[in-house]
Amino acid sequence: MSTPLPFRHRFRHEIQAYGFLGPALGLLGLLMVYPLGQVIRMSFYEVTLRKEAWVGLANYAELLKTPLFWQVLWQTVLFTVGSVVMHLVIGMGLALLLHTKINAQIRNFLRGLLIIPWLFAPTVAGTQYPMQLKSVGEMNVLARRVSHSSAARNVWFPSSTTRRPSSASWRRSSSKKRAGFTRSVW
Repeated sequence: MSTPLPFRHRFRHEIQAYGFLGPALGLLGLLMVYPLGQVIRMSFYEVTLRKEAWVGLANYAELLKTPLFWQVLWQTVLFTVGSVVMHLVIGMGLALLLHTKINAQIRNFLRGLLIIPWLFAPTVAGTQYPMQLKSVGEMNVLARRVSHSSAARNVWFPSSTTRRPSSASWRRSSSKKRAGFTRSVW
């Protein structure tokens, strides 16, 4: 009969895996779980810039009475279901197409070609966002057209020292809206 191995030797690989997983889970908790918990906690308060007042479920009751909420909820559900179904159909179709018996070089080339949009999308989005908010960017041009004034000031960055896109709407809103806006944006 063989003697059983000590716990450390039996589960060495599992312990090592959890050791590698620990920092990632800690970072995930710090960057995602904690803010989510804060937003849920704050949903039970009326938050202003100076204080928080407990209102319980009143925020949710007010939200459920708003017709815009139901419209936005329906649009979100419709977009999500449509997006998931289309991604599933297109992805499965491409996977089945690339799994057929074709020349290996062509198949590998097409597989590489499918990775390009996934690879470049964050880069393009990251470089386009700051360009849109420049004084001659798309967002400010659109704001000038909506206001029907060529002399309209720069809406997104009113001064060279202001670097937050919320600065223009911040001054014109009530403190309750400001707290909600800050919570949702930052």
